[in-house]
Amino acid sequence: MPEPLQRSRPFWHRHLEPEERRRVMHDLALINRTHWYWRFGVMSALSVLVAVMGLLAGSAAVVIGAMLLAPLMTPVLGVAAAAAMGLPKKTFISVARVVVASIGCIALAYVASKMALSGSEPFSSEIESRTRPDIRDLIVALAAGAAGSYATVRSDTSSAL
Repeated sequence: MPEPLQRSRPFWHRHLEPEERRRVMHDLALINRTHWYWRFGVMSALSVLVAVMGLLAGSAAVVIGAMLLAPLMTPVLGVAAAAAMGLPKKTFISVARVVVASIGCIALAYVASKMALSGSEPFSSEIESRTRPDIRDLIVALAAGAAGSYATVRSDTSSAL
């Protein structure tokens, strides 16, 4: 009896086996993990405080350090993964996490900046540069998101991404 022909997939279409799919869902918090919200909240709050202080000090290095601390990429990638896997309930939950976390981070940044500023200081160049994003900022965001997605799906890629 002849063997059935296996269709070759294009290199960009990677089929995830069930165990790989579970790993991705676990990594992106699409499957409930113990104390995930607590760790996510603490890291988000710390990254916001570092970013606010970096912006107020006019230090690009400190702002970049805050970006490295921020765990918001996990639920953002969770939205994309849940949508790509056709999981509407998990997509909605991930979108809700992103919205709630974003609102919480903005509120904390507002409070921290009000506590740190007396009101008479002018804005630093770091703060002013963040208010005028351009196409380069969009390209950086898209490239970083693609790199994060690739690193999540490919377990052999550096976890530092």
